[in-house]
Amino acid sequence: MRAGAFLNKKLDDGRWLGGSLFDNFFYLYDLREGTREQLFSLPVNIAWFEDDALVGFEAAKKCCIEGDLRDEGPLWRVPFDGEPEQLAERANQYTRLLPDGRLIAPLGIGADWLGRLVVIDPSTGEERRVDDRVDGRSLDTRWLEDEGLISYSVSDGERSGVYLARLSQHERSGARKAVMREGHAIDLVRGAEGERVPVIRTLATSDERELRATLATRAE
Repeated sequence: MRAGAFLNKKLDDGRWLGGSLFDNFFYLYDLREGTREQLFSLPVNIAWFEDDALVGFEAAKKCCIEGDLRDEGPLWRVPFDGEPEQLAERANQYTRLLPDGRLIAPLGIGADWLGRLVVIDPSTGEERRVDDRVDGRSLDTRWLEDEGLISYSVSDGERSGVYLARLSQHERSGARKAVMREGHAIDLVRGAEGERVPVIRTLATSDERELRATLATRAE
């Protein structure tokens, strides 16, 4: 192996996936045969691994060295054997995979770390807005599997706060959202024509305590 090379993952067939400290290209190494094969013709930052593929977004600069967590590029699924497939026109280090195969990401993150939170359908490339002025670092998907919920924070005057959003598999954006702020909550429900209708309600002290306790328990 060349200087600066490192190994990421051992494949079931005994080969290794590896990269380099100096660029964003990845290779398949067969240490038994002493061979190296370039996996993908484009430089990518890794988003996540699957059993049979690497998923990453195009990026000429290495994240956190020359590049930035906010850098964006087309998202690719690159099988270890097979043809690459583009999943989205743009993605970044904060892009997450939803259980139903869609993607969620805060995109267009500016110098203030605020961007638009969208759900992306890889089958069509369509981006559907969830919210604006979302702190890109705040997206949390740990409750997706059990509750179908995500959380994120918004910095937008009176709307500022921490939001919970339920991402239905049948809706391409949050069907209902609630923000916890100063004893009040705003539920966004869908009207007859599909528009978002805000419903403001007051949180009783016991409700707020119970909700915060639930979130704290799930965070442990």
